[in-house]
Amino acid sequence: MLLFRVRWVSVLDYKVLTEVADYVRYDREFKLNVYRLNPVKVAKVGLDKAIKILEKQNIYVPENVIEKIRVIKEKNADVYLDFEGDDLAFYSWSRDFIDYLKSKKLIVRDKRLGLWKAKPSDLNSILSEAGKFKFKVVLGFKLKYNLSFKPVLKVKLRDYQEEAFRKWVANGMRGIIALPVAAGKTLIGLKAIEFLKVKTVVLVPTLDLITQWVSILKDKLGVPEEKIGVFGEEKGK
Repeated sequence: MLLFRVRWVSVLDYKVLTEVADYVRYDREFKLNVYRLNPVKVAKVGLDKAIKILEKQNIYVPENVIEKIRVIKEKNADVYLDFEGDDLAFYSWSRDFIDYLKSKKLIVRDKRLGLWKAKPSDLNSILSEAGKFKFKVVLGFKLKYNLSFKPVLKVKLRDYQEEAFRKWVANGMRGIIALPVAAGKTLIGLKAIEFLKVKTVVLVPTLDLITQWVSILKDKLGVPEEKIGVFGEEKGK
């Protein structure tokens, strides 16, 4: 979000600064203390008070940062997530929640940047854990999971397929469905897409299976061909 440096702070100033920022490190080369603004802390303290704290140290807060903080404040958020390069930057006021996610290996500390980072693939897990803490989360980006069309499975599942699907749903829509060859695992996958109505990645080991899946998605689930992306043999569309 925002790194800033101050040459010297008193014990009192340090305590006040940590109300709105996270201490990163001491830069021995330039003899400066490095901090990272924590937008969730700023929102909790109050933007006007935070700006006064920072102005005392001659720190300017860009307008685009202020706008993000206003959104966090309006939604009374406990957690803020945004992209930092290829990773997610994680901010919170709660040390207990940070330690909890760290123990779950969902976030790691970037000591150089003074930042808690997460893999984008762990986003849903973090959102789920935040829900357990009854924490409100604000994202600095838009999630676009939902499909722009309604998939409808044109085939009725057999009893054992339906049972496998129900157990997958009961398990929080997670897990591996193991059935014999030609038992219809593909149809269960199509049922899952119909049920969730979200963008889905299908990974297959051969090019022939890519062609097969494209055909099945169109014929059995009614997916428009222009809505199917294909990546394989170093090609993509």
